[in-house]
Amino acid sequence: MDYIPGLAAQHLTVGFAVIVVSLATEHEAFKLCNHGAVLKANQANFNSSTRDIAHALQCQVRIPICNLRVMKHHPEDCFSYFDYSEYRDAAVEVDVVQVDEVEFTLLTWNVDMQA
Repeated sequence: MDYIPGLAAQHLTVGFAVIVVSLATEHEAFKLCNHGAVLKANQANFNSSTRDIAHALQCQVRIPICNLRVMKHHPEDCFSYFDYSEYRDAAVEVDVVQVDEVEFTLLTWNVDMQA
């Protein structure tokens, strides 16, 4: 059978990746573990803006908006990076942030959450 680009039957079903770990990547993973939090939506298929989530963290957890950054992690989940680990700990202690009547559970980031 000839190779035809784009034919679904010829795509690999299993893939492998080689990851080279250096001191810089270990340091970044350490920073993410200490400063990062994942906000998981308790409602499926909820698409919110990162600005709304940052505003909710500012109002409900009392963290200055200039000390946090929010970005999409999955379509309905978000990742928040706090400049200070104390702010991340305070946010995780609150446990739940409400955005547009949908609750987001705050979890500390770990290396297994990257996928």
